[in-house]
Amino acid sequence: MAVDYLKTTEERYDAVYLVWGAFWFTDPSRLIPAIRDRLNSGGTLVFFQAPAVDGCYGAQGMYGNGFTGKVLPIQRWAYSEDIWKGILMNYGFLDVEARVLEAPDPDNLGTLIVQARVPHSAGG
Repeated sequence: MAVDYLKTTEERYDAVYLVWGAFWFTDPSRLIPAIRDRLNSGGTLVFFQAPAVDGCYGAQGMYGNGFTGKVLPIQRWAYSEDIWKGILMNYGFLDVEARVLEAPDPDNLGTLIVQARVPHSAGG
């Protein structure tokens, strides 16, 4: 849905901010170019999601309803901080920062926070 919207809107944005959503459940090769095309010169992308399980990177399948009820297959994408940096830089983003904010209770899951910027154009 997010990709479809971004590909059909004429809106431009100074920032795109996604919290535990589109970046986890959308193929980055479709989502990142769609976001980049809508960001203004110097615009910022920020997203939050669960950190990847060590060694388990890329597209992963899961069931949205657990193991009971109607089958609801879902794909999600998970990468380490360094892999996310490389992916975004490959799509032309600069100043890419990625880190895991640890939960207050060390037994709980932290949050991956990724921030990147579109280069300023020559005229702007």
